[in-house]
Amino acid sequence: MATIASKKLKKRWVSIYSQRQFFKGQEIGETFTSDPTATVGKVLNINLMNLTGDPKKQSFNARFKVTGSEEGKAVADFIGYQMGTSQIKRLVRKATNKIEDSFDVETKDKVKLKIKPLLLTRNLAHNSVLTSLRKQTREFVANRFKETDYSSIVSEIISGKLQKDIKLTLKKTYPINIVEIKTLKKL
Repeated sequence: MATIASKKLKKRWVSIYSQRQFFKGQEIGETFTSDPTATVGKVLNINLMNLTGDPKKQSFNARFKVTGSEEGKAVADFIGYQMGTSQIKRLVRKATNKIEDSFDVETKDKVKLKIKPLLLTRNLAHNSVLTSLRKQTREFVANRFKETDYSSIVSEIISGKLQKDIKLTLKKTYPINIVEIKTLKKL
């Protein structure tokens, strides 16, 4: 009676790194697996404070998806950015307007993204003003995304440069207190 014993693979810790253009290819996590290629497709949520070292970013999460492996290490692509709901609740005040929108845009290098900006006014405003602010935001974001590539857009959003530029553009129409990108998803 001959039976073939199946060879049992030993599991080990495999490091997961971001791609070079995002966060300089730093280590974003580890997983316990027998084969680094088995982690392909795995999605990771990582607090942005841990990646950037900036405590102001602790209410934001970055999403990564493992796309491959190199030299026994898994490599992940940046696929999203999200603001925590508790942070949104902390920002909203009485006698102000909260303006939210959701639309799809395309970057210079043909990456399709869904973006959800969040605007908070300083005082209550008429609906016509809110509509105008929403339209101006859409136009500004669409034009900026057409001019820049995906990795540059991600770094601008994480550093807050895009939000600052939107605020400077919109303050000519109505005083804006806060501009944030609530969600960014790669489609």
